Amino acid sequence: MKYFLLLFFLIFIYILPAFSLDVVYPSQNKTVINAPSTFIFGNTDIGSSLTINSTPVKIWNEGIFVHVVPLHYGENIINIKSQKNGKKEEVIYSITRKKYSSSVGNKPIKYISNPKDTYLYTKTIKDNSTIREKPSSSSKRVIDIPKGVVLYLAGQFGDYYKIDEIGDSEFWIHKSNIEEPIVLSKKMYSLVSKTDNSSDELYDYTKIYTSHPVMYTANQIDKNIKLTLYGTEYKDQENLLNNLEFIFETDSPVLGYEGYYVEDNKFLFKRAKLKKDFDIENPLKGIKIFIDAGHGGKEKGAIG
Repeated sequence: MKYFLLLFFLIFIYILPAFSLDVVYPSQNKTVINAPSTFIFGNTDIGSSLTINSTPVKIWNEGIFVHVVPLHYGENIINIKSQKNGKKEEVIYSITRKKYSSSVGNKPIKYISNPKDTYLYTKTIKDNSTIREKPSSSSKRVIDIPKGVVLYLAGQFGDYYKIDEIGDSEFWIHKSNIEEPIVLSKKMYSLVSKTDNSSDELYDYTKIYTSHPVMYTANQIDKNIKLTLYGTEYKDQENLLNNLEFIFETDSPVLGYEGYYVEDNKFLFKRAKLKKDFDIENPLKGIKIFIDAGHGGKEKGAIG
């Protein structure tokens, strides 16, 4: 009898579903990411409690979870823990954020810089002009900017120009996207005169009044969105400052955001918000979803 009970117990343990914690993205451990943040996407058992670096993370239907983690330069240890009914699973990822490396492939970038006290001035000549992190068509795309954006250039490498006034990053644009640069002895900063805020049922809006269009970037950091307008000048009390930054804070998940120019030089930045009748248990019910799985050619598509 005791052997029968032992056999029954072993069979019961064998067929009992295993507690699981699977991370889909990042697709591999010890990953290098050149970005201020990354997202952790995966699944675990329904009804589990989940933390990523000690921060509680919501588990959606089917056990799916997604969470954005800010990254500092150097190695970042990401600790993912799932627990249910006394059982625990833990996954540890090492993600390294590297500063921009002044090289293309294995060759250092030696670009032709401008003479002292001179500035190359240009404008984009077509919509969706691509800004890249390095002077190469295979380099990571930073953003696509519209026609008519004013840029100051720090120098040239082959067919690419390095953009000036962008802080500690390096952004590059191909010469086919811009007018023939002209030399100036002084920068004409875009003056920010005022901002207006408004909202409706679906979006919060911020309209920024500039004297001419400039390059911009927007990045999500946890539940906040950071917007930077490069080459701008604005007054903060008694000081004139450059590269205007906005931090948009929210208590709810970031659903989406978009920026573009309207009415000539006015930049409109809109953020999607939760509807009043939002169903937290069925957040996607009734919503159409369009999936862009990749971009083709040399552009790397989605991983997952």
